[in-house]
Amino acid sequence: MKAAQIHLNSPNKRILYTFYTKSLYDLIKQLITRFYRHYKDSDPDWKTISILHAWGGANMDGVYYHACVNNGALAIRWRDVPAVERDKFGYVCRRLLESVEVSPEYDYILIDEGQDLPEHFFRLCFRLAAGDRDQKNIVWAYDELQNIFDVKVRTPNELFGVDENNEPFIDLERASANLPAYLSNDVVLHRSYRNPKEILICAHALGFALYSEQIVQMLENREHWEDIGYRIIDGDFTTGSPITILRPDENSPLGVTRFEPKDSIVKYLALGDLTSEIGWIVEQIGAFIAEGLRPEDILVISLDDRYARKYFAHPNRRSRIGRNRIFTAFTRTNLLPSLWISRGSVRSRLSPRCNVLSLIPWIRQNSPRDRPLVPNSPTSRWTSCRVRRRRGLT
Repeated sequence: MKAAQIHLNSPNKRILYTFYTKSLYDLIKQLITRFYRHYKDSDPDWKTISILHAWGGANMDGVYYHACVNNGALAIRWRDVPAVERDKFGYVCRRLLESVEVSPEYDYILIDEGQDLPEHFFRLCFRLAAGDRDQKNIVWAYDELQNIFDVKVRTPNELFGVDENNEPFIDLERASANLPAYLSNDVVLHRSYRNPKEILICAHALGFALYSEQIVQMLENREHWEDIGYRIIDGDFTTGSPITILRPDENSPLGVTRFEPKDSIVKYLALGDLTSEIGWIVEQIGAFIAEGLRPEDILVISLDDRYARKYFAHPNRRSRIGRNRIFTAFTRTNLLPSLWISRGSVRSRLSPRCNVLSLIPWIRQNSPRDRPLVPNSPTSRWTSCRVRRRRGLT
């Protein structure tokens, strides 16, 4: 919306909208177009609006890659970053800033998903923004609760850094001197329209483990809770003291308890084996779809990393529900191209209808990857192994 608004008011200004999640590209372009056409009967001029992923690459334009090309620097690929570097994207942005003087390209820079982006990317954006220090137009959106293990909000000093005199490149208080008294350059959004009130409270309680014996994370102070839309009823935030908080309706206008009881929000069931568990999940998904929920709006998460592939490759996936793009993350593996079944002179890849994933744990331990499976050989016990495993799963 902000990009469309700027484009409406200043059609000749160069606007950059950048983000972290690659899959958001089409959605962002669609939303900018929709908002723009709400006020003007035409599409935006995409020659002046750039929607770029933060990193980019040879097959996908991005802010970092674009800056390298335009400033005569060699772009570093993901696989070429030294293994010791934990923050790979921060590393490549820092190397770019150290190697060349980046020229400004944009009049406005809008940064989405700021909590997922490294400090040196913000500093790259600072160089790409036109204008003097306090005249640069950079807007960044930040949701610290997207990461429950690091809920600290980084300050502008931390994001954009300081100069040789230890003066911050961006100081909100200093920059606000140029704004009218009724405007602020630091806006906190207390209200949530995305999630119903009960779902949001439940997510916070589970994410922080508030009702567990060991809380995994906690917001910094009273002001932090208030920033995300809660009201402090009781408590002084000293160690060991009880705290009571409330989320008022005005900060979460949407709710589900008007339509269903609270105890239906979260359901759980203990089952004795994987087949029963998958079967129950499939039945629940089928019921959701029958009630009108779209398959692409359903997310299935496996908390068991060790056996996640088995869950998502179970034969129950072959049902109508499985073909509706719900189970997609673990339906294939890198091992499959090397699996061949030879029978006489006929060679064919394993059929998609086979229980392929039930074979993989056994094959990884007993079959070389560099040659096909051949019956009547030391590696040909795949048939009996497959039958035993299928019997155990069905």
